[in-house]
Amino acid sequence: MAYAGVVSALGIPLGVYCLWRLIQNALLAPDISFYFVKFFVLLVMYVLCRSLFLYIREDYAIDMSFIINCAVILSMGAYAGGAMVLLSTPFIFTTEKEAGQKGGFRLLMLHEEPIKTLFNTSILVLSIVVGGRLYEVSGGASGVWILPDTLWASIVFIISSVVVNLILITGLFALMAHQSFFRMLLAQIKEYFPSMLACAPIGIFMGVLMMSGSGVYLAPLFLMPLLLARYSFKLYLNSKRNYYVMIRTLTAAIEAKDQYTEGHSRRVELYAGKIAAQLKFSAEQIDQVRMAAMLHDIGKIGVGDMILTKTGALTQEEFVKIREHPVIGLHILREVNFPSEVKEAILHHHERYDGKGYPDGTKGDEVSMFAYVLGVADAFDAMTSDRPYRAGMPLEQALEEIRKGSGKQFHPTVAQAFLDLMAREGEAVMNSVRQDAQKELVALE
Repeated sequence: MAYAGVVSALGIPLGVYCLWRLIQNALLAPDISFYFVKFFVLLVMYVLCRSLFLYIREDYAIDMSFIINCAVILSMGAYAGGAMVLLSTPFIFTTEKEAGQKGGFRLLMLHEEPIKTLFNTSILVLSIVVGGRLYEVSGGASGVWILPDTLWASIVFIISSVVVNLILITGLFALMAHQSFFRMLLAQIKEYFPSMLACAPIGIFMGVLMMSGSGVYLAPLFLMPLLLARYSFKLYLNSKRNYYVMIRTLTAAIEAKDQYTEGHSRRVELYAGKIAAQLKFSAEQIDQVRMAAMLHDIGKIGVGDMILTKTGALTQEEFVKIREHPVIGLHILREVNFPSEVKEAILHHHERYDGKGYPDGTKGDEVSMFAYVLGVADAFDAMTSDRPYRAGMPLEQALEEIRKGSGKQFHPTVAQAFLDLMAREGEAVMNSVRQDAQKELVALE
């Protein structure tokens, strides 16, 4: 909250200053009416692009506004860019069901926390103004296109504005997740910079077009293919999201056989994601760990209900049968195009560090860190959840079991990462995981 407040205290006043400089520049323009018409056209396109955002993760959305950022810097300058961000914010809207919100037209400013609106606006103002000023320092000038000088300055703007934006937003993510800032920043740059770079030529061309008298009428036509591309990408994201929902529905159906294991896979997924983050895994690796955790017990579909729901002690034959579920799970997923690390983690999530686990009895570095992360998350949730034959362990007792199992059942590095996480957040972690899992169970009903 303090970080968001500091960024907002820098960005909002800068946006107001940009608005004042925009008015000054308009008064000095040869044709003030055309100046405002051009700015209005860019503003309308910017509102549309910022409004048509897409969530690619639960915590991250993208839009096409960077294209308009490039166009306004080239055609009208840095101050117009900062003013455009500030003036567009009250009009950003959505009509779709995004990130758990209900559908229907709504202005985001009226449905978001004020600090979130201020922070998001500020990082955009700061990134576009800093990038725009560096564009000018590098030899670029608004309304003028001279090769190769302006092209070089445009590249400076693209790189600097994207990097400033990612630095500011990564700072917040790193503080919230207690992760390495530089590791997260490199991951963000790797993930999002290529797409920004690919969009930039369209923005540059649109900016050059806006310098001509007819540009204000032609430039909006370029939004049509962009909207088509956005629609296609939305279909892809929806299919991917539906894919995850189907998998979670399948695991929920398996767990529904026993009321005591309902929500287990989701809880293990959340615990595993937190452990992976504590171990400073990359964003891609965390996603893979969570996928493996979500599917780690899918092999139980091949185990009889009488065994899964049995309240008494298992016979030796039943115990052998239930130990087959990792192999069955791998067999079920053999034709699915999952990364090999995900399948390996599903197969080996019951292996032990000392080699006394199953199904292969592998040990030490023969087992992947993904599998060891699942092992700790799975064991902790099993210990702290109620079962027909016992009540769930108290938090401290379960943590002591993890501590005693370090170097034996659990990989010591993974066990210590989990213990450090729980020492810092404790009950808050358990409560958030259980609440999230319960919400999903309700949503799937």
